[in-house]
Amino acid sequence: MKKAAVIGAGITGLAAARHLTQSGYHTLLFEASDCCGGVVRSRRADGYLVEHGPNSFQEQPEIMELIQSLGLMDQLVETDAGASKRFIVRNGAVVALPASPPALLRSPALTTRGKLRLLAEPFIRPGDPDSTESLASFAKRRLGAEALHYLLDPLVSGIYAGDPAKLSARHAFPKIHEWEQTHGSLFKGMIRSLRQRKAEGRPKPRLLSFRDGLQTLTDALAKSLEKQTYLETKVKAITGVNGKWQVLAERYGHELRDRYDAVILALPAPALASLAVQTGADDALNALTAVDHPPLRITHLGYARNALRHPLDGFGVLIPSLEERSILGALFSSSLFPGRAPADHALLTVFTGGVRHRDVADREEAEVITQAARELEALGLVAGEPVFRQSVFWPKAIPQYGTKHGEFLELFGIFEKKHPGIFIASQCRDGVSLPNCAAAGQTHAERAARHLADLPD
Repeated sequence: MKKAAVIGAGITGLAAARHLTQSGYHTLLFEASDCCGGVVRSRRADGYLVEHGPNSFQEQPEIMELIQSLGLMDQLVETDAGASKRFIVRNGAVVALPASPPALLRSPALTTRGKLRLLAEPFIRPGDPDSTESLASFAKRRLGAEALHYLLDPLVSGIYAGDPAKLSARHAFPKIHEWEQTHGSLFKGMIRSLRQRKAEGRPKPRLLSFRDGLQTLTDALAKSLEKQTYLETKVKAITGVNGKWQVLAERYGHELRDRYDAVILALPAPALASLAVQTGADDALNALTAVDHPPLRITHLGYARNALRHPLDGFGVLIPSLEERSILGALFSSSLFPGRAPADHALLTVFTGGVRHRDVADREEAEVITQAARELEALGLVAGEPVFRQSVFWPKAIPQYGTKHGEFLELFGIFEKKHPGIFIASQCRDGVSLPNCAAAGQTHAERAARHLADLPD
């Protein structure tokens, strides 16, 4: 029987291994840590349910098919209808972002001048389709400086914990780049996209999680693959031997060595860069050390209801860099999904670090938690001390899709061409969201399956 190896048991590797297994190939899954799931970690403590990694995901066809195949549809929960608002901070105050173009005219998020500049967007000529333009340059050119600072900048903090001046417009936000090139305008592209979705009868994608947190998904995937998973197994080298790939690994001090017809590398950029692929060809993956992964601390703070000074009637609040606060923003976690906090309590999830505050890596946990609580109070969200505190630190968090990201994408293609039978499925290639990662696992597994099918029996 043809054999495949998947290296890395995060959501991408789990989805890839499941797809190959269901396609009828003998598949082994290797994971260096003692558990599957990667950064997807849900924990219960003192009546709170907290997420140490992603907090939710947007409904997309690929991930919904995966969830349905695992029999998890009845465990899904969607955001409360009253939590649709998004907030930013402007001049030290928490203000709601406009939910529609008419609401924009009344919103304090932008000044009159900023709103008028937005109206000029449909008349701005498209830029070079092959440009390496930064998101900051793109946004300033099309929307104006104020929209950049108070709309795009906080959005970038919420998705990438990044800096729009360093991110690629084309790769970090491919949809807006596509709208400009295809429709000549972001507004026109957005309107036509909405009309097309309506004409096709597709509802607006929901924001979802599970009753017991996102780890429900990775646990179910891991359980379906447990008989073919090697935990605490470090892959040390991959070598081409007689048309196959020999994977050398170490587990509990013992060496494992076997040959496979296909290998999927479901690894983050730092792990890819350090992996030895010995074929005599140039190992271009070393260049991935240049992919930036800023540190991030996620702090969960619980408060009694009588300590709240804001209705928390929304998704959360993001903070533009111009406001010069020590946090990137906060999710109103208990407003989003049921069961996140005990009765008469609220849970807020605060993000610190990223490109904006790299020094978080050098600060003590207690100091960061205390500062996060002070910021929530200073913004008028709460008063007094939290009754619950929990924090997790990621020294290398979200990969930044910088202005040279296109070079890394070319690198992946060149590497795979030189190493037929090896496929790269990585957050630094296929997108950073949970649906992106799950879809990438299935997409690259399909590529591996086609490769395996073409091999002689």
